[in-house]
Amino acid sequence: MAQQSQTKIFFEGIALAVVLLFPVAAIIWVVTTQNSTTAPAPVVSAPVTAAQPAGIPASAKITLDNPNILPQSISAGQIVPFSFTLANTGAATGSFSYKVYVVWKSGERDVIDSNSVSLNAGASTDISESLKFESASSAGQIYIQTINSAQSINFSLPR
Repeated sequence: MAQQSQTKIFFEGIALAVVLLFPVAAIIWVVTTQNSTTAPAPVVSAPVTAAQPAGIPASAKITLDNPNILPQSISAGQIVPFSFTLANTGAATGSFSYKVYVVWKSGERDVIDSNSVSLNAGASTDISESLKFESASSAGQIYIQTINSAQSINFSLPR
């Protein structure tokens, strides 16, 4: 029985020492690691070019070029050229995906072009397209859309 008491007292003493000394050891460790004389690792940096700063949405404007020259009538096999201007109206460089498609009066839909262009702030570019009419009675609605800034224009051919 005496041996059990001594063992119990021994373990209680160890537990008390651990409880009392552990915080001191933790404080010593923190102080020595904070006062370390080791030089910090060098920071390596490289130039980064952001297409569009975070939080600033890309902004585009689409304008149909010379709508008055579009034909009022067409003939079978005629290729009708048209062009539009895509302008970056935002304050930063942006990449603009666009899609040009036609919806024929029959309801059929054909993609004419799907592409993207990168524009500096305030810059614009002219994009030329063409559409071939298979018959003289064909008519369609042309749609030009930017994907990322949700701009859209449309017009009819023949007008």
